[in-house]
Amino acid sequence: MATISNLDLNIVRDVANAEITVEFDINWSTFDQATNLQYLVSWTLIGDDTGFDNDLLGADDEIPMGLMPIVKLSSRGNASTHYSNADSPHTIAWADLDEDPQSWANPDEIRAVVTVTPLLPTTVTRESNLVEVTV
Repeated sequence: MATISNLDLNIVRDVANAEITVEFDINWSTFDQATNLQYLVSWTLIGDDTGFDNDLLGADDEIPMGLMPIVKLSSRGNASTHYSNADSPHTIAWADLDEDPQSWANPDEIRAVVTVTPLLPTTVTRESNLVEVTV
């Protein structure tokens, strides 16, 4: 199973927008390298509400990202693959980063969450039309 390392999030303000850059390495298992198993790779942003840094207690808040491209990657025989969207950062409204709208809860704490999902072979089953037979 692939693992993720060296995950880095960068947020740059551009007037009323935020340019989001995510970089990380996918470390492929021996099985991934031998089979060239494909993975769907996606990422999103969350507002970190762990309660450990004076945030409100509760679940993390998902940051609206709009349509995100989902990338298919495989090892191609390599031990690791570096992913970066630095050449085309994802742009969202700066206001969308305000996941703790209370004035005393600022600054907002944002994290990137990366998910790699293996595309495993699946079984396909289908039933035919119904035929009534009189015996």
